[in-house]
Amino acid sequence: MDVSWSLVHPLLVCLTFSFFCQYASSVDYASNYVIFMDKSAIPSEFSTHQQWYKSMVSSVKAFTTNPSSHIDDFYHYTYNTVINGFSATLSQSELDMLEEMPGHLASLPDVVGHLHTTHSSEFLGLTPSAGLLPASRFGQDVIVALMDSGIWPESESFKDHGMEPVPAKWKGTCENGTAFHPSLCNRKLIGARSFKKGAVALYGPINSTDDYDSPRDFLGHGSHTSSIAGGNYVGNVSFFGYAPGTARGVAPAARVAMYKVGWTIGVASSDVLAGMESAITDGADVLSLSLGFDTTTAYFKDFMALGAFAAIKKGVLVVCSAGNAGPSRQSIYNGAPWILTVGASTLDRAYEATLKFGDGSIVSGSSFYYSNMINDKLKISNTLLSYDIQDSACNKKLVPEKVNGTVVLCMNASSDIIEAAEDAGAIAVLMVTNWPYYFGSYPYRDFPVVYLNAHDGAALGKYSSSVADPMVEVDFGMTVLGINPAPVMAEFSSRGPSIHSPNILKPDVIAPGVSVLAAWTPNLPGVNYRIISGTSMSCPHVAGVSALLKAVHNEWSPAAIRSALMTTSYILDNANNTITDGYDGKMTTPLEFGAGHIDPNKAMDPGLVYDINVEDYINYLCILNYTSKQIQLITGMSVSCSSGLNFGSDSLNYPSFTAVFNKNATSPFSSTFKRTLTNVVDGTSYYKAVVEVPKGLKVEVNPSSLQFTEKFQKQNFTLTMEAETSMDMVYGFLSWIDNMGHVVKSPVVAVFE
Repeated sequence: MDVSWSLVHPLLVCLTFSFFCQYASSVDYASNYVIFMDKSAIPSEFSTHQQWYKSMVSSVKAFTTNPSSHIDDFYHYTYNTVINGFSATLSQSELDMLEEMPGHLASLPDVVGHLHTTHSSEFLGLTPSAGLLPASRFGQDVIVALMDSGIWPESESFKDHGMEPVPAKWKGTCENGTAFHPSLCNRKLIGARSFKKGAVALYGPINSTDDYDSPRDFLGHGSHTSSIAGGNYVGNVSFFGYAPGTARGVAPAARVAMYKVGWTIGVASSDVLAGMESAITDGADVLSLSLGFDTTTAYFKDFMALGAFAAIKKGVLVVCSAGNAGPSRQSIYNGAPWILTVGASTLDRAYEATLKFGDGSIVSGSSFYYSNMINDKLKISNTLLSYDIQDSACNKKLVPEKVNGTVVLCMNASSDIIEAAEDAGAIAVLMVTNWPYYFGSYPYRDFPVVYLNAHDGAALGKYSSSVADPMVEVDFGMTVLGINPAPVMAEFSSRGPSIHSPNILKPDVIAPGVSVLAAWTPNLPGVNYRIISGTSMSCPHVAGVSALLKAVHNEWSPAAIRSALMTTSYILDNANNTITDGYDGKMTTPLEFGAGHIDPNKAMDPGLVYDINVEDYINYLCILNYTSKQIQLITGMSVSCSSGLNFGSDSLNYPSFTAVFNKNATSPFSSTFKRTLTNVVDGTSYYKAVVEVPKGLKVEVNPSSLQFTEKFQKQNFTLTMEAETSMDMVYGFLSWIDNMGHVVKSPVVAVFE
């Protein structure tokens, strides 16, 4: 069954956000409905039930819809087994007419998608009926510790209904502090501590007017990330009516522990390191850090790398955000090889506004406009449309004499246009772009912005040029699911290669990080959940998935979990094209998406993993030519490096292959890698190497087949790549494939500098 768009309107959550109900009844909004039919009532002139159903939808749409619209824009599915009937997008008046037709039995609002975290868990394929989620018992008893800005313990996301007693291994505490009592912790929020000494030393005392001297969250960031990773089920949530449904964390039965290291005054690396140490000794299984420091700092000076190394020595996985410094190359944060580094991408969800022209034509645009004024109606009534055909891109200055009190149309999109339109007194701006859904995923508060595609923008421009007083009406507040392409690489997501380890592909993976709804501090009346974007949001998604994998495979090392996520990831969007970049619309590469977008259910059964132990990481530090003292700073161990190690054959057993060549050196450009695969399934399996590379890259794998006869058996192979210098970078893939459906896929990348 193909995926269609689902429209969910704020009217459906009137009981939660009553201010929307003040205007919803006056507008004939479209929603999705499932229509139950008496199949025996089919008229004789129809040969199939689908023909009959489509004719019904066409007949009611004929009274209300632009004649140029196609029936497939509204008609979604035909059901012949689970029910008899169909689903379609209908306004209330259309539904009323359809319900009077012969054969109609019942109509129900489409509730698909209500059991999700901002839709991201559903987008990741995590369902309660099958796959990783039930296999892991929803992450039960796995402890996720977050280094962040604190937590709002009263949030419904951190209630412990239905949870079993706290795991006996847990040694953490909930401390007393400003507006925070240990009794606020429970079986879900099992730990809450704060670390401020470094911040106070650097920036001065904690100001009680803009922060809490306790684990309580003032900024909202920590509550958001915590609920993404391990929040419990919460029904009927939204952000000003957008993204309505039931929120839940990726691992809803996992335990959450907050270590407040982020303050309004700033973040100190010493506080972060102290928080990480406490989390490790307290008994956390996964650390999630949506923060970062200077990308040019060597590992022996990088507190994130230091704390993470201590964690992996104890078998604790560390997941970190890649940073928001994209789209520049070499902008990656948290790139140490023992950290699971996560970039950000979009969901298949968007927010829309409906535009009605003065001639009755209707188009939809992408808009995430909301107002902090709770009683504001998210609608612009019939208003003059301002469009200068001589300056269609709005390159000239917008002046109040022409645009004040109007809705401005521009065949271009930029933040400068938005600012200019608002300064000139416009009440809204409509902008045309090739990426309306991407740009429309970012919120604009108090000033309405709508993004249109080129086709609809041209239609609106033609209309406004054809009449003396063009008018437009705009209704905001719709949520749309199933858009494509998705995922799209977030423009802001930091890119590789890593400055300190360019031969280690970073980021490792990407995950949802754009327009994510999760818990927030209640700093606005009635707003307890908020939609924000950043790699800060993608990081806890992967931390939550890692918790689920840990629950299923407790014996896996941190490197094995990362390998499973990387080798089962995907690089094609839902339009079956290589994931594109939100920055310029071009196809991305492993320097942007790493191994690809995570696929949690496949990661549960990867077949083989590339495992790495502490000694392997130490050898890698030797390859970096770190001194014994510097290595000791990182590892806490006295180390004597062996001689003769090199970046190729003695590099890490990483689930990717990256060679960095000097483009001015003498060819041929060649590098050989040694790797070891570990079988993580029972029984005998036989794998063949399949190489996919473009012109300019040659790859040879030896041996080209591997046989495993028992679980945890290891097999070695080498990969040799030869590359030309015709481009800055070239990449392909190596896949180990067996006859049981396992595809162990790794990027093979050559970079020329």
